[in-house]
Amino acid sequence: MISNKLIIKEVLFCFVLFCFISCKSHKIVSGFELNNVTVDSINIEYFNSHLYLKTDIENRKVNLIFDTAADGLYLDSVFIAKSGQKFGDLAYGKIRGAGINEERIRIIKDSVFCKINSLNLKSRFTPILQLRQIVGKKADGIIGNTAFRDKTICIDYFNQKIFVFKDFYAEMVKDFKKISMTEINNRYFVNASITITKDIVANGKYLIDLGSGGVVSITNNVAMQNNLKNKITNQIICNSSNVGIGGNSSDTFFKSNAIILGDLVVENEHLSYSNNKTGALSEANYLGLLGNGFFERFYVVLDFENKDLYLKPNINFKKKPKTYNLGFNYTDRTDIYNGLIVSSMFENSDAEKKGLRLGDIITHINDVSVESMKDFSILDNTKNNQKIKIKYQRENRIQEIEIITNDLFKYVNN
Repeated sequence: MISNKLIIKEVLFCFVLFCFISCKSHKIVSGFELNNVTVDSINIEYFNSHLYLKTDIENRKVNLIFDTAADGLYLDSVFIAKSGQKFGDLAYGKIRGAGINEERIRIIKDSVFCKINSLNLKSRFTPILQLRQIVGKKADGIIGNTAFRDKTICIDYFNQKIFVFKDFYAEMVKDFKKISMTEINNRYFVNASITITKDIVANGKYLIDLGSGGVVSITNNVAMQNNLKNKITNQIICNSSNVGIGGNSSDTFFKSNAIILGDLVVENEHLSYSNNKTGALSEANYLGLLGNGFFERFYVVLDFENKDLYLKPNINFKKKPKTYNLGFNYTDRTDIYNGLIVSSMFENSDAEKKGLRLGDIITHINDVSVESMKDFSILDNTKNNQKIKIKYQRENRIQEIEIITNDLFKYVNN
């Protein structure tokens, strides 16, 4: 149970942030004197574990995913096709991401102009990705660190805001925990310690990846070196068709003992390690990724210029770990299909046992068409031992099953 004292603290913190949004002025906020502080407030939507920024590209409203593991601007191929926007010459290149394959992509050679509130950005070349097949119809593109490279920002997951500080002083975040970052090729890393089991600790460099919806994703290199396949008592394999750039992927989920970052500790969370021997999570240069599933429980301040990370627990700090009792994940592609694409499947889930497969198109849930649904909370908020009727299409055949949700982590006890 969250105490009234904690809630009051959270409200006061949000009030302080909103008071920052002003012209240059002299203010006393909660007993703290602020001189000449100017802040831009950017509305975001934290949806399906991704941060969406409302932006303008070539005078067109777009939703861009904020991804700290990316550099500049990337646009989705379907968005470009539907927008009718014409560009000049295209180049071709290759890109590798979390999947096992290297992908051939097109690149816009013309300059593309992007506006995020008062920030005006110019992308000198813009890769075109098949992004929506990974995260769904909401994504028009990705914006990376370039937008905020020499700035300090605060990400407020709870109130769905990003604050860009034009004037920043470390004393403004005196109640936060400060953690040094290391920059390598415009990617930012921190030292963290993951207690995988009571005998295995992965201590070292982790990439801050706010384009990842996971909590912590450990590399295949760490998994192989520590023989995690045989050392973790209970684990669940999840196979995915479009986990990221590069397509197919396989990950193993388990419950960790603790995630330690500075003197902040998150216990008993569901993490994963990669089974891929190629792709971003096969790396030997770092131990893994820290994603939104971890950072969503904090107010996050990123001082890119001085390479400092500041964290303060928010109201979600003590949230329970996510459960995977549905047995599969999906991507909303009602923009071009009539349903949800099954994008990930957990082995030994009831959905897998009943015959659901990667790539199947779910058209009806409990006899209600997916196209008529305003949201999919019936899938997102499932409880254990819940019956769900699913009608799906595979190639030209329509099939129907009834699954019973089962908590795949119920008996995990490392």
